[in-house]
Amino acid sequence: MTALGGPGRERGAFARFSLMVAGLATILLVIAAVLLQTAVEPADAAPLPQRLVPTLVAVAALCVAGLLARRAPVAVWLATASAAGIAAVEVLAVARVRLDEPTATDTATIVGGSALAGLAALGIALAYASLPRRALEPAAFRRAGIAFVGVMAVVGLAAAATALAAGAPSAVLTAGPFDLSPVRLMNRVLLGGTALGILVGLVRDVSGAAMRARARVRSGDATGGAPSPFLSELADELLPLRSRARRRAAEDERVRLAAELHATVLPELRRAAQLADRAGAPAEVATGLRRTLEEVERLMDERQSIVLEEFGLVAALEWLAERTEERTG
Repeated sequence: MTALGGPGRERGAFARFSLMVAGLATILLVIAAVLLQTAVEPADAAPLPQRLVPTLVAVAALCVAGLLARRAPVAVWLATASAAGIAAVEVLAVARVRLDEPTATDTATIVGGSALAGLAALGIALAYASLPRRALEPAAFRRAGIAFVGVMAVVGLAAAATALAAGAPSAVLTAGPFDLSPVRLMNRVLLGGTALGILVGLVRDVSGAAMRARARVRSGDATGGAPSPFLSELADELLPLRSRARRRAAEDERVRLAAELHATVLPELRRAAQLADRAGAPAEVATGLRRTLEEVERLMDERQSIVLEEFGLVAALEWLAERTEERTG
């Protein structure tokens, strides 16, 4: 266990802060994509509702991320990074439409806006790829993720700088027709890096979860069942809500059994032990009944809070008084 305020707690706080920043940036990207799609109407464009379908998919991914917040971090990061990539694609697509016939006054703005959108999506994907994971993640995957982030950050910034230099107003005025090749290169680098960043982050999540699941299966601590304990444990690692639900169901079952023991089994055992003593039953029978009663009471001792939780204070006090009377006379 990590001590309160220790490195594990700090990593968790940093991951939550990073996810919050990524979510806000993705929301801004989606809004920009919607505004640009509604503002730009190319001559051969499809109807607006059809053009908005990818952006609506990004909105749906953000909704999924919001619903799964604090429950399934892997799914939240994956949905956020995917939504950012989709929104960036839409922004870049609209920018390319406007750049077919650019003017010197708006070319730099269009290229700069598309570069910002692509870099934002790339940054979110790289954050997902590089954030620290839980224990037992293979060191090779961790080092590969960090190296990939460094390389893609340098390459992405270089591609964006090249496109921005090509889109400067002075270059457009002196060079005549605007050359789209730097912008195309930037788009491909940023979108390719975004897709690879999402893939690297997903591989790191799955690899660490697989290592932890395999360790539990080998140690015999696995709680998953058929058809495959490993797959069940892997699903629990990737979807913590699933394991919590199973633990809650097991706890509810223990509560139900404890309540039945207290309400039915204990009174019957006490009655049987008393009848055996009064009827002069063989010593083995009376001793066996008393041992059984003591064992059940020991189990109830371990779950004594159940009486208070399920039956209230009065019942708990009555139960405690009965136990005290039986033990001390």
